[in-house]
Amino acid sequence: MLLQRLTERVADQEHSYTKPATIKWAVFLDGDLADLQDLRVPKGEPALRLDVPTSTRTVAIAPCLLADNAQYVFGVPKADTKTGEVKEKDAARAAKCRTAFADLARQWAAANPGDPTAEAVLRFLATTMNIPADMAAGDLVAISVDGQWAHQHPSALQFWADKVSDSKGAGSTGLCLVCGHERPLLATVPVSIAMGAIPAKQAKSTQLVSVNTAAQGRAGVTAGLAATPLCERCGTAATTSLGELLADPKHRRRADTAVTVWWTREPVKRNHFGNLDDPQPEDVANLIGKIFKPGTGTTECSADVNKFYSATLGANSSRVVVRDWIDVPLPVIEDCLGRWFRDHRYLDPWSPHTTQDHPDPDTDPRYQAYPIWRLTLACARWVKTDKKYHPKTIPEGLDEALLHSALHGTPPPAWMLPRLLARIRADRRIDGPRTALLRLALTRHHTQEHGMPGLDPTANDPAYMCGRLFATLAAVQRRAAKDTGRTVNTTITDKYFGTAMSSPATVLANLRAGAENHLRIIRRRNQPTANALEARMRNIYQHLNDVPLLLTVPEQGRFVLGYEHQRAADITAALAHKAAKEKAAETAEPQPVEAGALFDVSDLIETAQADAEAA
Repeated sequence: MLLQRLTERVADQEHSYTKPATIKWAVFLDGDLADLQDLRVPKGEPALRLDVPTSTRTVAIAPCLLADNAQYVFGVPKADTKTGEVKEKDAARAAKCRTAFADLARQWAAANPGDPTAEAVLRFLATTMNIPADMAAGDLVAISVDGQWAHQHPSALQFWADKVSDSKGAGSTGLCLVCGHERPLLATVPVSIAMGAIPAKQAKSTQLVSVNTAAQGRAGVTAGLAATPLCERCGTAATTSLGELLADPKHRRRADTAVTVWWTREPVKRNHFGNLDDPQPEDVANLIGKIFKPGTGTTECSADVNKFYSATLGANSSRVVVRDWIDVPLPVIEDCLGRWFRDHRYLDPWSPHTTQDHPDPDTDPRYQAYPIWRLTLACARWVKTDKKYHPKTIPEGLDEALLHSALHGTPPPAWMLPRLLARIRADRRIDGPRTALLRLALTRHHTQEHGMPGLDPTANDPAYMCGRLFATLAAVQRRAAKDTGRTVNTTITDKYFGTAMSSPATVLANLRAGAENHLRIIRRRNQPTANALEARMRNIYQHLNDVPLLLTVPEQGRFVLGYEHQRAADITAALAHKAAKEKAAETAEPQPVEAGALFDVSDLIETAQADAEAA
């Protein structure tokens, strides 16, 4: 199916067995004169890239026509990477490569007698040039005759296409697995995937289809592609199509060990896939609005609906490994992406304040959707001294797993939640991306609810309520310290958060008792604030019959959500109250003391804003 879809994508294109590559040296021929020029440029500057002949090349000597590396064009041997010495066997191989390159060029010239370009190339092959000492065996060399690149000559392109087709053919005719027609079949796929296009530990070009052992073939068949019959047209088209997708940043997403390519049967205006790493608010809102709702028929698909294709690829030695394949109607993938953003969005308290009392998550710009790379990085270790996450501590495979979850609408890996909670407990770092990851894990693994992107005052879950209570107790401590002008070196969050999120009953009772002293301090300076804080704690306790002794892993996640949601709500209210006071000062309108008195807590704003800027 993958080969068929790749072939359909370039069905109308002509294939000449070429690929874009960087030219480092060029031989310019003008009459009897031959000038070798160095075209190498410093890193970061634009280099000369041309479509050059290409074909699958293993250990055998196999020259390309009129444009190849210096080992073939000039016989430059490979040198030892450490010592720089050239072994005798490498020098002998380089001489054979040079001879094979010249023989192929002469075959082309013989097929085109009297061609001025061919005659100029023959004169060049009969001469000897001084080769610069810094020319490497792998440097690509091209030949130009009177201002035209010889390998792009129409006769050269046709000769090369016929040569590759003949050399890669199996010498038999049969039913092609892809197009279903009786055509000459391939022994091997003539075009390989460029080195580095698919992340791999070993830097090699890779084959999309390759069979040479019994384990890879069917019924023990190992003779080339006998078990996977492909005609020359389909084999070339599929590999060429995949190469184009891998080279296009708009249709490719790279990870450490894999790369994902995507395309649609018909062109689309919106790059929905690109939102996974760069979510745009308008696109996210559009996708969430398309989420399937039972009875509405919003994802009903007809036979002629546009199709979405996606393949996640890895590499094993010189072979492509297909890790994931998606072939679904476009509305299905839009539904999955909409659910992905809905299930992890987080209410950012630092976004512009809205006048709505209960903002709609589908339209409120404060609800942040995060790119996958930010979510992946949030599961790494937080380095407090550097104020950033350590990318080398990201759990292996998490990026690919989150991408799979987004495209298939499945839960993230079960190990993600305990790993994330362990990081939070160790780092005592909670921010938007980590909260979004918690929401994603809890929503898709443990509940059927899709709420709680922000504070849910109606939630009666004991773990969630305990988190809210702990956030309130921390706010009481900070407010009391501010009113007395003291600096708290170690807050209750620093000392007890890890214990509270796993065993709240062991610490919350004592912290509640200690909060009474703080409330008395606050009450002497700001009676309305003290009353509001005390009323909130009393309300939480009314809905919290018994403080749990131990919390399960999912319950620990809900504790952290309750803590962060309460803290974010306080910041939001503080910012709103501050804005209202500034507006009142400008208009000279009196403001009641009770209106938002609880949220005139500048230390909350300062602390959280510093954390947000560090992230």
